[in-house]
Formats: sequence, structure tokens, C-alpha cells
Amino acid sequence: MRAIVILFSLVSIAPFSAFAEDPISAAPPSEEYGRIGKEIEALEKQYKTPYPAMLNAARNYVSVKAKEKELEATRAGRRGARWDSVGISGGINRSRTNPRNTTDPSSENASTSMSASISIALTSWFADRGIKLTEEIQRNAMRALQLQLAIEAANAHYEFTKSTNQLVLVGSIGSNLENLKFCAEAGAIQLNPENKALLDVQLTAVQLKLETIEAQLESAQSTLKRLIGKPYPNVLPLYKALLQETRRIRREDFCKISKDKGKVNAKLSQIPWDKIDTTFPVPATVAESARIARSSPALVTAGLSTDMARNQWHLAMAGLAPVLSFNFSRGRSELSSGGASFSQESDTYTVSLGFQIRGGIAYHLRSAELLEDAARLNARATELQILNSLEHSYLGLRSARASVQLTEHSLRYTIFPALNAINSIDDSNLKVVLSLFEVATAQVDALVAGINAYTLQRASILAQNGSLLRVIDGLKNQPEASRPR
Repeated sequence: MRAIVILFSLVSIAPFSAFAEDPISAAPPSEEYGRIGKEIEALEKQYKTPYPAMLNAARNYVSVKAKEKELEATRAGRRGARWDSVGISGGINRSRTNPRNTTDPSSENASTSMSASISIALTSWFADRGIKLTEEIQRNAMRALQLQLAIEAANAHYEFTKSTNQLVLVGSIGSNLENLKFCAEAGAIQLNPENKALLDVQLTAVQLKLETIEAQLESAQSTLKRLIGKPYPNVLPLYKALLQETRRIRREDFCKISKDKGKVNAKLSQIPWDKIDTTFPVPATVAESARIARSSPALVTAGLSTDMARNQWHLAMAGLAPVLSFNFSRGRSELSSGGASFSQESDTYTVSLGFQIRGGIAYHLRSAELLEDAARLNARATELQILNSLEHSYLGLRSARASVQLTEHSLRYTIFPALNAINSIDDSNLKVVLSLFEVATAQVDALVAGINAYTLQRASILAQNGSLLRVIDGLKNQPEASRPR
């Protein structure tokens, strides 16, 4: 988180960090250090919040585009089915008859007719409604996919920022350990061979940790590139340059400070819960969130499934209804005999109702009734599941916040005071110092991870009640000061 300031250095230099509100809380130790830091700050502004990545993934990811095509195909199919429900048939007929065995061999009978028939099945209305319900189910499936992608993008965003935080913290500690080794080799600090070997072990562990963090950072970059089409700015070279500059500057001054008054400066600012909470503002109570969840994709789809099952019953029932047919024909007949000819035109209109009774209709209706009951029970189960998930999420929110506060309390009142009590480093306390460094690193990691988990839990609640995209769409361009508390 950008709002936590960590000063954790043997020379009172605050590391640049993605979780620092003011990364340069102390004067930069060199112009180059300050220049690199300003470049990092400029890049960090491009991913200050996860909103752009979440909305981009939800709207433009390839699977969302595929869902849009499927939805468009269903709409086109529905239009086609509407026309298919009206049957039109017709024909033109021309016939000529030459009688045999007649006393008048010149007599013949010719006729021309044209007919058209239109039939409308009463089941077509219910079939159209079924396709419409299918379209709505597909639309809600796309909404559910968008929420899932938005959460995935938020996870990748916070994994990226957490890795940058860890990179700075672990790199800063590694720089201090390298300086300690330099001072020991220069004779400014007296360390026995055992402690020198221990220092080397710690430096190797730090280097391996940095490699792990770099891999995590690149993994988050890869996920973001897949979801939004492009990775976040590549800050890794700048962070490496910053750490390299930290290693370079004033080693001699460091040795002097460590020998004469090498006091560790470890501080922790207040966690700005107001800013953290407004990143994803959730409803105050489970009941309010459950009310909003009535329009969530899961509950809407469950309701549509019930409607679909009910429509199947009506469709089966409509199979008993007659089919309405309208027939029209126009004809002309000609009769010629003995040199004389006669003609006659006629129009015929016919309206008919046809029906078919199937022997198993009662079983089909019973099956449709049972499926409707099952769909209604499944909808109720979905409602209970969402309510239960929301209850657990709100409890998890309380737990996550308490866990962060516990870690903060440990750092502020136990670990950092122990570090700050160190006035010099030598053989007598090197093991204690290195152990405290290790514990402090793990706790700061836990603090950042805990805040990320707390924030993502809030995003998860908004996803569960279906309002996540709407909320972040309203917040993305809203000034921080005017966001709801």
C-alpha cells in the first residue's frame, strides 16, 4: 500500500516503496538516488489504483468478446425463429384433359389454379419466450465472467504492488548487510570468523529472496498483460538501479556511524484505513449487501432458470392447442367442345384448426412441473448460498483487519523498539540484529500482504452482490477526497 511509510535502515535512509505515501521521507543520499526515485514515482501514478485494469479486463478480454458474439448469435436466432413460426406454403397448378372415347374429339378441359396457405402454431409464442430467457441467461453469464475477470485483474495488481514493496524492503536490508560486510572487511567493525560466515549466509538468503520476488513481479506482469493486453510499466530496472545506488553511496560514512553511533532507525506510520476502505466501498451491513445481491448474476440467473422451467410447462400444454391455418386459392377452368369454349374463375377461402393429442402429454406436463419445482428450490439454495458467503466475507473482513492491526502492533511496539535499542553492531549482538532483521522483514511482508488481502476481500463482497463493476466505474475518475467514507 502506498500509504505506509517504512523507515528501516542502519543509516536512516527510507527506501523507495510502492507502499510509501512520501517515498523520499528523508533527503536523498545522492542526486542520482533522487532522480531514480522521481522516475519511479511517475511510473507508480500509472497504476495507483486497480480500477483501469479491472474495467479493461472485464470489457475487453477475449472471452468476454466471445460471450458477446454468442449473445448476438442468440438474438439473430430468435429473430429467425419468429419467422419460422409462421408457415407459408403455396403453388401454381396447370392441367389439361383430353377426353377419350368421345363423339367430339376436339373437346378438352383445362384448368389453372394458384393457392397459398398460412399456418400459425400457438406453441410459437412460448418457444420465442424460451429463446428470450436463454438470451437473458447468457447475458448474466457474461456479467459473471466480467466480475471474475475484474477480481483476477485486482489480484494481479496487488501482487504486482506487493512484489515492488518486497523488492525495496529486502533490497534495502541487503544493502545494509553488504555495508556491514564492507565495514567488517575494512576493519571498522570487529567480527569473528563465525559471524562473518553468518553474514555471508544472510546475504545469500537475501539474494535468493530477491530472485524470488523478481519472478513474482514478472508473473504478475504476465497476468496483467494477458488480461488487459499490456503489462504494467516495467519498474524492475529502476528498482534495481535504486538499490545499486544505495549500495554505492557513503560506505565510509556508514562504517563510521556503525562504529560510533550505529543506531537503527525503524519507524512505521499510521495505517490510513480511510483511504484503504474507500478503494472498494462496501455496504455497511450484510442485509444491505444481500439486498443489492438480488440483481447479481447468480440470483438473476437462478430466477431465469425458474422462468425457463415454467415456460417448458406452458410449451408442453400448448402442444394440445390447435394449429390455426388460413388457406386461399384462386382458379380458372376452361372447357372447349365443338368449337365452343367456356371459362370460369373461382376464389376459395378456408380457415381451419388442426390439433394432435399425444398419449404421453400428462407425463410431459408432470415432468415440467417437477423441473419447475426443482428450479425454484435451486434458486432458493443460490440465495441462501450468497447470503452465507456474504456473512462469511464480512466476518473475514473483520478478521483480516484485526490481523493487520495485530501485525502493526507487533512491529510498532515489539520489533521496531528492539531494533531501535541497538546502539552499535559487533560480535556480541550481530546474531540478534540479523534475527531481528529477518523477523521484521517477514512482519512487514505480512503487513503488506494483510492489507492487500483486506482490500481484495472488500472487492470480493462487491463481486458477490454484483455491484463491483458499477462501483469502480463510478470511482475511477472521482477525486479521492470526494469518495464515500
